Amino acid sequence: MLARVGKRVVSSDARGETVTVEACSTVRAAPCPACHRWSHRIHGSYVRRLEERPMLDQRVVLAVEVRRFKCANAGCPRRTFAENIHALAGRHQRRTRSQARALHALGHALGGEAAARLANALGLRTSADTVLRELRRAPERKRKPRPRVVGIDDWAIARGHQYGTIIVDLERREPIEVFAGREGTAVAAWMRAHPSIEIVARDRAGAYSEAVDIALPAATQVSDRWHLLCNLRDNVERLLCRLGSQLRQAAQQVEVRGVTLDRQRERSRNSLWSWQRLSDQRRASRVGAVRAGYGATRPGRHDERNRARALNRPSNRAQLHHRGGVPRARTQGAGSDAFRSLSQRYRGTNRAGLSLS
Repeated sequence: MLARVGKRVVSSDARGETVTVEACSTVRAAPCPACHRWSHRIHGSYVRRLEERPMLDQRVVLAVEVRRFKCANAGCPRRTFAENIHALAGRHQRRTRSQARALHALGHALGGEAAARLANALGLRTSADTVLRELRRAPERKRKPRPRVVGIDDWAIARGHQYGTIIVDLERREPIEVFAGREGTAVAAWMRAHPSIEIVARDRAGAYSEAVDIALPAATQVSDRWHLLCNLRDNVERLLCRLGSQLRQAAQQVEVRGVTLDRQRERSRNSLWSWQRLSDQRRASRVGAVRAGYGATRPGRHDERNRARALNRPSNRAQLHHRGGVPRARTQGAGSDAFRSLSQRYRGTNRAGLSLS
């Protein structure tokens, strides 16, 4: 690439994480960009520092010499001009076209902020604004077809404060224009610039309808799907509110028989998905098995109590004690007897010890 623009590598210097490559110019003559006349008179030179893609985790900077020439045409408005290196870098750019293409690819795939974060991780020092500028600077690669069916609607930039207008190509399903504001003048001007539009899908806003009528009176205006369903819902709701008493009277005259209810239950049962019915059947079978074989499969304290009742003797878990071979209930201890005597002694006195009688 350097040889293509008339440059020759002179030296390279690696300091820290930056590699600087110096290249001198070998151009002896250049055409004037104003009068296109070749000139061999060298006026001077300067150095442009261009950042290239990183190599082996090191930043690469090209220090390229650019020569200036004097125009030999006395009637040319340009006195001096610089040689053309547009194949290496654009005008007033501080990066090569190779790095600009990389930033353009990242920005086209991820957007501004995400592309800037990934570029910094890859060694391309940049910002989100720079990525967006590279996207705007890049020319369109292919010519897009003329829109024929478009949809227009408003969107909130700051809800309740600022709104914009977006126009979408419904055949290609991608936005083609965005306006700041919801005025019909900008929409009408854009419609005049695109006379190929035949169908316009819009909402119920009057500004867009007037703009389409003014700019493209032959275009067909239709309601979009959401507003079409919204209109249908509103009309049905108004109809039901107007005929509410008549519908209630008609509902009272309808007789619902048992066969109809059975059919409704069967229809609701059949409306379940296959995996739902299978899940309900498995759960019912598990619950039935557990209830039927609970005593045999999971022995516990219930079986112990049943065996104790059959042998006419207390079980280990029952709160009974053997004294003298005769089972009887647990007796009160000495502490319980002392508490009972104290309570009987002070039953007729208050907290201070005085009698209440």
